[in-house]
Amino acid sequence: MDGKGAATIHDVTPTSKHDPGKPSDSLKLTDIAAQRQCLNEAMERAKKRLGTLNSYLDRVNTEHTHASDLRGILDLYEEEAGKLQGRMTEIQSELELVTKSEQEETKAHPPTYGRWVYGATIGLFVPEAATLQLILTYGLCSTLFSLTSPKLTAFTLQPSTTPPGPLYTMCEFQ
Repeated sequence: MDGKGAATIHDVTPTSKHDPGKPSDSLKLTDIAAQRQCLNEAMERAKKRLGTLNSYLDRVNTEHTHASDLRGILDLYEEEAGKLQGRMTEIQSELELVTKSEQEETKAHPPTYGRWVYGATIGLFVPEAATLQLILTYGLCSTLFSLTSPKLTAFTLQPSTTPPGPLYTMCEFQ
């Protein structure tokens, strides 16, 4: 930080904040997300049902089940497990279609991604009205940047406690 004019640089405070960006505003993407949620919930229900069915079959034992009933239990298990696995396969296919649709819609309506915003707050002691030139020198630590000239975003004058004394000036650059 450097400057020219009748003022004293009192304080320089660098600042940084993360601008998180914003998601896509596509209504179709919102519908796709809701569809994905429903399909994921349906998949979880099918997995739980299959787990319950497997658990039931694990608990079948010869003490409480007659040999003549065993074939019916195994046939019922096979039938229900087949239905559940078929349903899970259908859900997986639908999820793949939803993913493909989501990718296409995201390409058409991309979200904005976050970025870091850097700035500086500069405190000046100005004894009287004057024309000032401030020189802000900064280094870049990445090759991925957009170069814009610093702009004055805030300027406030606060009178000192002893009128007609000097002014304390705060400038903020971003």
